[in-house]
Amino acid sequence: METMNIDGAPLRILVLGATSDLGQRTCHDLASKGYELLLIGRNEQTLGELAVSLSGQHKIAVADLSTPDELTPIIIDNAKQYGAFKGAVFCAGVHAMTTLRQSSYADFEKIYRINCGGALAMIKAFTRKSVRNTEGTTSIVLLSSVSQSAGEAGISGYAASKGALGSLSRCAALELAKDRVLVNCIAAGMIQTKLNDGYQGMAKPGHFDKLASMHPLGFGSPEHVSKEIINLLESEWTTGSTVYVDGGYTCA
Repeated sequence: METMNIDGAPLRILVLGATSDLGQRTCHDLASKGYELLLIGRNEQTLGELAVSLSGQHKIAVADLSTPDELTPIIIDNAKQYGAFKGAVFCAGVHAMTTLRQSSYADFEKIYRINCGGALAMIKAFTRKSVRNTEGTTSIVLLSSVSQSAGEAGISGYAASKGALGSLSRCAALELAKDRVLVNCIAAGMIQTKLNDGYQGMAKPGHFDKLASMHPLGFGSPEHVSKEIINLLESEWTTGSTVYVDGGYTCA
């Protein structure tokens, strides 16, 4: 796909959660294709280091998804200052293992606010014409999890938030179709990241081995998911879909 505007300027992609393992891999893959990126995360220093490591020139913005409504104007202002976006990727998120007996609404709401509220705030910015690239389609990709459709004990709050992302992508796809904005979701299986290493440390003995056996192709890597993110960003006729990138986990 062409990565330049008609005036020769690079097409812009927003990556939210850019400094996560998956976010970083996606940023490197997008930058190598010639896209100009807006990297959004919580730590300005880490964002700056990532921007320097990428090929090309990129912008950074600091946002804390514990207050997701603050994200929308950050995106709008950046588009006005530096140019509209061809697409956006939501890689941010938190994970928690808590039994139903131990869980509270406050715990649930915190997970939901970041994992789904942040995505909603990002999509909301793209309802503004000034944020969207006017040439062709604009594509938004949300990173979900196989837990949105395959149950697992101890992650009710996390799974509920990921299920909400699937529903959000379908509804947003219909609402924004008139504006040629595509919204899709990737339901990823277990990939090898620092976040999931921490998940392994919280799990009961033997749980992770069992989980590994449930992925016929083994655990994935950030590269596996990044490739599908780019496929969806460059799609022109796929919207409202959830694509499973899970090493066969949901085949059973």
